[in-house]
Amino acid sequence: MTRDPAQELYTLLEREVRTPREKLPLDAFLPAADAILSAIARPVAAPPPPDAPEPAPGAALRQIFGAPGSGEEMPAELPPPPRRRRSAQVSEREKSLEEEVAEFMSRSSRALAPDPEK
Repeated sequence: MTRDPAQELYTLLEREVRTPREKLPLDAFLPAADAILSAIARPVAAPPPPDAPEPAPGAALRQIFGAPGSGEEMPAELPPPPRRRRSAQVSEREKSLEEEVAEFMSRSSRALAPDPEK
């Protein structure tokens, strides 16, 4: 197998970069140069198995959104959740406007600005 001269140059450069002339203390913590995969000589990926069926168009979206496929059964509809009962309203006697104002004024002494007449 004859190699391209440019490819040969890249391989030579990679070998030179991976094996420095002087070892540094940092090199003790790095993996060996042989353990790192080459950036130039890439491994050939195995082709996918031929007996895998090709997915139907839109199958990924159906899977993401949870919609059933054309060949799948529709699940039975779930019954609606039970309704909440309304709590009985406590009936308060209606107050007059004066009573509401008096109640509001008694809640806080800082409800209104101080009386300028005093």
